[in-house]
Amino acid sequence: QPVFTGGRSWLSLQNSKKMYEIQQVSHKVTISSIERETKSLYYAALEAQERFSIAEKSLDLAVQNRKNGEIRFKMGTLSKAELQNLLSQEKSQEVTVIQAKNSADLSLQQLASYIQNDSIGNLIEIPLDLYKAYIDQLVQFSQQEILEKIDWATQLALSQSNEIALSKISEDLAKNSYLMNIGSFLPTVQVQYSQNWKSTNLTDTYDRSGQFSVVASVPILPAGSNAAKTAKSKQEMQKSALSTKITEDNIALSINQSY
Repeated sequence: QPVFTGGRSWLSLQNSKKMYEIQQVSHKVTISSIERETKSLYYAALEAQERFSIAEKSLDLAVQNRKNGEIRFKMGTLSKAELQNLLSQEKSQEVTVIQAKNSADLSLQQLASYIQNDSIGNLIEIPLDLYKAYIDQLVQFSQQEILEKIDWATQLALSQSNEIALSKISEDLAKNSYLMNIGSFLPTVQVQYSQNWKSTNLTDTYDRSGQFSVVASVPILPAGSNAAKTAKSKQEMQKSALSTKITEDNIALSINQSY
């Protein structure tokens, strides 16, 4: 019965637990990604609709300006060149309305496609009053307060980020793989025990004998292959640690830019 295999059995168990943790965190990442993308598409559709509404109002104004210009042209208070300029502005605004309408329709289609719902209907606008208090408060912050808020938000994000959690779990997996490869150079220890019964005479009397042994074996032939695997796993461990650091830096940079 093997009692020590270079720590590989224990590390394999730890890796199985880490893989389960990855599945849990990955599920959270997927949910967060869906929520984030849905909000982004919804806001984009709202903005596109607002731009279309503004374009229509601008067209109405351009039409009114052109009509007033025709009256002034007949009265002789507006030159033909100025009237042509008003006509050109109206035509240009008509094109803008068409482009804004196409953009609004496309944004709505993208949202419907993502949430797999073709009957979205009219989007509900988000009142500015919901965020006005936060905006007014942000405007009043001093430079020192802003830096403190950035530091607070950064620390909060680093402690609760699912992406960082995944990176750290992957880093632990890479470290365990490295230790498992190192364990291939350690001996495998086995404990063996055997017991025998032997008849010594004709009166059904038996003698019992037992043998206990401890055997340690070290692999020799695949040493070169094990060394290559160990070196590769060490590189993967270093890459995982670097990936975690890059993820942390990107989160901190994103928070700084958002402020």
